Amino acid sequence: MRFSFLGQTRPDPWDRNPRDANKNFGGTGIAPHGTTARWTYTVPVNKKALVSSLFIKVKRRAAAGPASYPAITINLDGNLYLGVGIFENTVSAKEEASMYGQLYMTAGQVIEMNTSDGSTGGTVDYEGYSVITEFDA
Repeated sequence: MRFSFLGQTRPDPWDRNPRDANKNFGGTGIAPHGTTARWTYTVPVNKKALVSSLFIKVKRRAAAGPASYPAITINLDGNLYLGVGIFENTVSAKEEASMYGQLYMTAGQVIEMNTSDGSTGGTVDYEGYSVITEFDA
């Protein structure tokens, strides 16, 4: 089914061969680690993408020895777009962030989710989800 309006020269994005390209990651009890990519998405050639929702959450599961700053970030073309981290070293300390709206991406653009924790002990839970719809440019 196509929707169109008088005077419109081309179909709306959702009528141009749409495809879900959602990405997600959930990890429980993850030990300290350097910056690690958990998912990445690159808009293919001759396509555009609409990111309509992003959600990230970090939660300390077990207290660290010398604590660091466990963080989760979403980067767009290498630049920070959305990020949170925990400054407290208490069990169940958590931070989360979300974005709802419209972020249009063009061919070749990259969005990725990373986690990191420079602590020397303890464990952390991470969650990161995206709702991405890809369509013909």
